[in-house]
Amino acid sequence: MEIRVLGCYGGEMPGHKTTCFMVNENVVIDAGALTGSLAIEDQEKVDSIILTHSHIDHIRDIPFLADNIFGKKDRPVMIHGLPETIENLREHILNFSVWPDFTVLPDPDNPIVAYHELEEGAETEIEELTITPIKVNHTVPTAGYIVQNGDRSFAFSGDTGPTEKLWEAVREIKSMTTLFIEVSFPNRLASLAAASGHLTPEMAVKELEKIQRPDLKIYVQHMKPQYLTEIVKEIESCDANLKVIRQEDRIEI
Repeated sequence: MEIRVLGCYGGEMPGHKTTCFMVNENVVIDAGALTGSLAIEDQEKVDSIILTHSHIDHIRDIPFLADNIFGKKDRPVMIHGLPETIENLREHILNFSVWPDFTVLPDPDNPIVAYHELEEGAETEIEELTITPIKVNHTVPTAGYIVQNGDRSFAFSGDTGPTEKLWEAVREIKSMTTLFIEVSFPNRLASLAAASGHLTPEMAVKELEKIQRPDLKIYVQHMKPQYLTEIVKEIESCDANLKVIRQEDRIEI
């Protein structure tokens, strides 16, 4: 598997795009930087979008992608997520009020996008991948994901505060090589991180202690760009195998 980092921040500023990780050119995890990062011909290759949750920095480019690829694909882009995430998209985004409902355009039998609700803990085949959503601790229903392709697996935490079930799965899966974990705030804002369902570097290190997998490659993502320098300094000074991810990194799993 190759992962291309289109966006990896928990907010937007010049040069800093929100969460969007492309897997093998046709699947993306979250849609925070699709249309601002990919040429039209590459947007047309996207077959599936896997959503961690419904916050705007993770879904923002779905409406623009639908608009850009209208009439250019012979099957809908599948949007996968927890039932609560799909319901929020249906009710509040693609609803003919905020944006056209591309699940019925150009007609209900030939839509531009389609929804697929995921069951927590159930393996699902998506393109060439096997994914398993596991709920994590955030302010809205949110899934982290176990993603498998052949004999390799990685985990993507989504937005989360201290959690348990995802780490249990990561610890037990022998094919697991890589973990993408969120860190949103610097250590001095630990109370804000806790209240908003996020992590600081110190909190992330404590979470990793639950996994007990020193063999894993650990990548940090979702940093708030206004605190980026402070967060990076704290990550680099902590006694843990943490690597700060950057936009346009390409990672082989």
